[in-house]
Amino acid sequence: MRSGSEGPSGASGGPAKPGIGYTNIAHPRPAPKFELPNSQGKIFKLKELQGKPVIVHFWASWCPPCIEEIPAWLEFTTRWKDKGLGFVAVSLDQNWADAHKILPDTRVPAHVISVLDAESTLPDGFGTYQYPETYLLDSQHKIVSKWVGPQDWEHPSILAALTQALSQRKP
Repeated sequence: MRSGSEGPSGASGGPAKPGIGYTNIAHPRPAPKFELPNSQGKIFKLKELQGKPVIVHFWASWCPPCIEEIPAWLEFTTRWKDKGLGFVAVSLDQNWADAHKILPDTRVPAHVISVLDAESTLPDGFGTYQYPETYLLDSQHKIVSKWVGPQDWEHPSILAALTQALSQRKP
């Protein structure tokens, strides 16, 4: 199991310094297609957000940096909800009871799609190695940016990547 405290971004157990762990993908590749359940059992398919840039955020209740970061990430999504982005929070917990200890449905904004990958198969398709880890997909759902570890969601590199992805969106 991967620990949220591995690597440079989460080594201290606290939030990463702004901009640490950011990668702009030079050769974007298609994101893995996935279908995962929400807490009511409804299956969400990534293709439901086709034509829209999407932020996919991997987290888990057993990951201390994830727990610390999730409120700031949710606040960030709220500030960007009307800009044309999709937001998917992927819990890597083994069940909804564990995930809901940290992020109950009542705390998930309506614009955020919360799903569970109980078998933790999706992270490998993305190339995830540490949590939290976040990916920006362009409107064709190619991976264009990756953030490893907890982030300062107001950092200029993040805002620039989002602005660029939105500007390249096809009508």
